[in-house]
Amino acid sequence: MKKIVILLCAVFLFSFALCGASYAAWYRNARYGYALDVPEEFEWLPEAENGDGRRFVCASPAGEFSAGASFDALGQTLKQAADFAAEGHRIAYRRVNAKEGWFVLSWLDEQGRIVYRRDWLNGDTFYGVMFVYPRSSQKFFDGVIKRVTGSFSF
Repeated sequence: MKKIVILLCAVFLFSFALCGASYAAWYRNARYGYALDVPEEFEWLPEAENGDGRRFVCASPAGEFSAGASFDALGQTLKQAADFAAEGHRIAYRRVNAKEGWFVLSWLDEQGRIVYRRDWLNGDTFYGVMFVYPRSSQKFFDGVIKRVTGSFSF
């Protein structure tokens, strides 16, 4: 029995190590107060001049993501914001969860890369992350997206 438990633990730890990125940094935005985990594989680009967010780029596997926030100047609902964000894109996946206060959109950009966008509405502010990566990096980014969106707080 002890050998089975040890074997199961080893399998779990090995599969966890293969799941994706490791997380060594925590980004906190001073202007809007949101925060999220950043994988150590990502280079931090300079914060936007207006202080609303920043981009993070990974060379291998290729891809990037950005985090940002903005005041809901138009007074949009989640559905209206999702409709606006979807304009001009051929949406492959869309989900609006008004109860939990978020929406997700996904599509392919002009270069055939996957774009995954998740926005939250909290009070009068939209917070969001957007990931852009080639299909060849999808397995890696599936883990990154889960961890980053799961860690996002405001």
